[in-house]
Amino acid sequence: MRASFPPRLPLFALVLLGAACGGTTGAPPGGGAPGGSDASASQGGDDAGSGTQPDGGDDASVVNPPPPPPPTSAAFGTYIALGDSISDRGGQGPFFYDLLLKNDATTYPAWAGHDLSTRFPGIQYVHGAVAGSITGPYGDVLTSGAPLMTTQVQGLGHSYPGDVLVTITIGGNDLNFHAGDAVTGLDAPDKQKFTANLKTLLDELTTPGRLGAGKVIIVEANIYDASDGQGNWQTGGGAACPPYNVPGSQDVGVFAAWNQIISNGIGATGGIDRLLDLHALFAGHGFNGQDSWYFTDCIHPSQKGHHQLRREAWRLITGETPAP
Repeated sequence: MRASFPPRLPLFALVLLGAACGGTTGAPPGGGAPGGSDASASQGGDDAGSGTQPDGGDDASVVNPPPPPPPTSAAFGTYIALGDSISDRGGQGPFFYDLLLKNDATTYPAWAGHDLSTRFPGIQYVHGAVAGSITGPYGDVLTSGAPLMTTQVQGLGHSYPGDVLVTITIGGNDLNFHAGDAVTGLDAPDKQKFTANLKTLLDELTTPGRLGAGKVIIVEANIYDASDGQGNWQTGGGAACPPYNVPGSQDVGVFAAWNQIISNGIGATGGIDRLLDLHALFAGHGFNGQDSWYFTDCIHPSQKGHHQLRREAWRLITGETPAP
């Protein structure tokens, strides 16, 4: 994300991910120069200084998810995590991709054994996500210098063992950079670029043999909304959120339009890519409610949010109804 927002940038500057912003916490969206690091970021799982207790996820407010897709018969030999800061230490750990690979049994004892390392012993892990990333080049000043997910994909190897699982969180920074265009109805060119960038990414990842001889399964998140469609980022979110308010209808419309592009891109892969509907999953858990799944920066998932993201990813991968 950017270190600061243009004067006309509305509240959508806080939009994440499906993605996310830079890898800092407790800072304005972007948390510094794109792709940069910040010593204040929450790192790893050592949150002892955060004033919060480990959350086991046993919360009665968790709504039962819709029926899962048919479980994959894949024998995963490789797990690749791509995208932005949601997949690169953004928020409060344990982070979802780490939990997918190997459960933290101390924090989540009910999940003991429900991880890729247990299900697929010897699985290879590749962490390619870079905080602050956008899908690909836009050729504008707003995104100049931002890390590109196209670069992440181009840097992947060509002979990973076994079937390959790829998780993706991307799109939040693309929308964040172009939020000013989005709320003034001038984002048609931005959405065209977003569409083309996603196609480039997914075309390469789904090209037969690109990652190896095995089958590829992708789980891709869309963009969530910490205001839960209210658009009251300044008055409802507090000092940690961008200082802007927009009408709820505008907030809802912009998220819907950009998320539709993600859904369309996923649909074009012929079932290789599965949507992790982060927007729906986190609905009702923004800063306007009592059970927030967002960290204090108003952008990244909290520990509970990362657990719920892992929970839904595991459901999409295995077809299992997961523990709370």
